[in-house]
Amino acid sequence: MSSITIKNIPEHLLDRVRERAIAEHRSVNKEFIYLVETALQGEQAGAVAREQTAQQVDAWSNLPGTWVSDDAASETEAIYAARSEGRDVAL
Repeated sequence: MSSITIKNIPEHLLDRVRERAIAEHRSVNKEFIYLVETALQGEQAGAVAREQTAQQVDAWSNLPGTWVSDDAASETEAIYAARSEGRDVAL
């Protein structure tokens, strides 16, 4: 397995890692590895979430003007009147 040396770690950061290592019953080395793995997995998950969000926004952007209905305006008003309590909707 490879190894690296990390230099100039701020003392407060090293203290926090030591505290976490003790709390998690890991060595400081294993805690650093765990933190790096977790950060990289979160970064990947964040990229997936951003892509899913972009796809959803695109889908919503394509909705306006696509609803075709033969209902008269009075029928649409009846739909609004039948709604449950919620936010105000301008008619």
